[in-house]
Amino acid sequence: MTCDDVIAQVRSTDKLPSLPGVAVKILRVTNDPNAGLDDLAQVIIEDPALVARLLKVVNSPLFGVARQVTSISKATALLGMRSVKSLALSFSLVDLIRKNSDDDFKFDFEGYWRRSLTTAVAGRKIAELVAPAEKEEAFVAGLLSDIGIMALILAVPEWGESIGRQWTETGCWDVAFEEEQFGVTHAAVGESLLDMWSLPDTLRTAVGHHHDDIAAMQASGDEQFTPLIRLVRAATEIAGLFCGDIDIATMDPCIDRCTQLTGIDTASLDMVLDDLANHVQNTALLLSVPIGQWIDYSAIQKEAEKRLAGADDDNADSADGGSSSQAA
Repeated sequence: MTCDDVIAQVRSTDKLPSLPGVAVKILRVTNDPNAGLDDLAQVIIEDPALVARLLKVVNSPLFGVARQVTSISKATALLGMRSVKSLALSFSLVDLIRKNSDDDFKFDFEGYWRRSLTTAVAGRKIAELVAPAEKEEAFVAGLLSDIGIMALILAVPEWGESIGRQWTETGCWDVAFEEEQFGVTHAAVGESLLDMWSLPDTLRTAVGHHHDDIAAMQASGDEQFTPLIRLVRAATEIAGLFCGDIDIATMDPCIDRCTQLTGIDTASLDMVLDDLANHVQNTALLLSVPIGQWIDYSAIQKEAEKRLAGADDDNADSADGGSSSQAA
């Protein structure tokens, strides 16, 4: 089965869900230059569940409003178009996956959400410092980055059986294994799915590139690698570190890759990572998704130091052994 065959099977299956109607309407309004906040509020009011969720978020500690917001018109005025679009798509994605998950397939949904939310939050927090205009899109693209996994599980049973189960059993995601087995990555499938849903090109391309080779991205200097693409790629790298896809012993090179991709300095990135656990857990509560056990940055740093110390001891022992042999 070729890459084109897999994508065609995904796009043609009747098992694949559609983007909820309210999300489609919100995208239409937010992409209309003539539409205003009142138009957006009218669309949201059509979905009482979405209204309740948005009000919950606005009144949460994340926004720190002085007085409780009780109307959606005030909420949209406070949040703005970009934030409302971001939150509405997030809620819709959660509902879409929850309604279409197959109970017969033992998939690690906690791991899925932990990785997706880490990517989303890390992308947004870095963007706040280096590209504020991209922070909402970075969050949504991060949350959507692994949607191709869910599409493949629903549409291509043999993919789910081999690669999806491999992730469940090992707790790590191996894109090289994915491509080796089926000639396509979930990133490419996710990009095609977002295109089918008529989501903005900026989100589509960021999802499609979120596992690209970083060295090649840096060397190309191609303008196709926009700030949003670089943010989401860096956030994917961070999620890999926190979720076990990247060896903790290689933490420093991982940090270096993220600073080179986004332009954030190391001290600022450390501050983002220090508080990442708190933000991811709060976001998981707001979206009502399970993320399971979490490892914070201090634990990763300690483990990395331990691994490096062990490697230094091994190197010293090897050097001593070599000197002794030469002396003999």
